[in-house]
Amino acid sequence: MTTKNILFKSGIILIISLLFLQNAFAKNDLKEGTWRAVLKLNDSTDLPFNFEIKGKAMHIINADERIVADEIVYTADSVFIRMPLFDSEFRCKMTGDSLITGNWINYARKTKNIIPFKAEYGKIHRIWKNAAKAWGLNGKYETFFSPFTKDEYPAVGIFKTETQNGIVKVTGTFLTETGDYRYLEGAANGYNTVLTCFDGSHAFLFKFKGYRDTINGVFYSGAHFSEPFYMIKNDSAKLTDPNALTFLKTWIYQHQFFF
Repeated sequence: MTTKNILFKSGIILIISLLFLQNAFAKNDLKEGTWRAVLKLNDSTDLPFNFEIKGKAMHIINADERIVADEIVYTADSVFIRMPLFDSEFRCKMTGDSLITGNWINYARKTKNIIPFKAEYGKIHRIWKNAAKAWGLNGKYETFFSPFTKDEYPAVGIFKTETQNGIVKVTGTFLTETGDYRYLEGAANGYNTVLTCFDGSHAFLFKFKGYRDTINGVFYSGAHFSEPFYMIKNDSAKLTDPNALTFLKTWIYQHQFFF
């Protein structure tokens, strides 16, 4: 065999090897469109939210807010998504182009900072697929978090409910003396309402249950914290001295609406 033939065959083998490696480590970009994601806070508590893939970026959806994460790295069947502004990321495995599973890691926390994560392509609902008969939240609500404890603090809930494509959509937030709970989005189903928010640092879940204008529920922040809360409808609600709202606490206690 001549030197020329040996070099030719060696070149062919090199090209085939390079093509194989390129295929093995090719970028398998996430499919463009809407995804439904779920953070598993504990064995029985899920925090769902939606995001869209547009071009090379993830757009996280919380009501009117859009958070763009464009630091996405693909390696073989894995995808790593770095969140903007906050020290956290998703480390996931891709199954085809319609399912990713893995963990969200919040490096800003020392404990309980790794939360299991799953996202599926093409699911546009956030909480429930539909809820034909649902009672939602509208207007203002006087609220107490951690009621009847030393950690009790007041808030004002502001919410809006509307039906879109068979889904009873609820949006809003809680105002407190020190700030708010950001853009909350969710849905109602019967007398149950669930609102969530995920922004790369905060993972908020609010589960409501109420009859008429009296609501009670549980607030979850990530996998590390939860507390109960109570609300009563009051379109004149505003933040004020907690002692001035004693009537609300007394009314709730007397009627004993517990979650």
